[in-house]
Amino acid sequence: MLHFGFESATDNTETVLIKLVNSSSVYLRELAALSAQFTPVRLRAIQLLEKPSKTVLQQIMENESNTEFAQAAKRRIDQLNDDIGLFGKLFKSS
Repeated sequence: MLHFGFESATDNTETVLIKLVNSSSVYLRELAALSAQFTPVRLRAIQLLEKPSKTVLQQIMENESNTEFAQAAKRRIDQLNDDIGLFGKLFKSS
């Protein structure tokens, strides 16, 4: 087998898909969070979802309770709820 000094896309599908999820649109991230075949890809997609995607995170929690995906979705919702944003941090009273 010839080796050209780079990894082909089929050598490590999960790594390629995670890279794609990192740079994808909100819609594709939501789709990956709901149904990606590789666990690391789904978990990364869940981790990348933002406040507008809370309903997707809640759907994962409801439809897949007692799974690592539901736990990841819960953690992400908690993070989003705790996030006060830039202005909240700048003007936070002590």
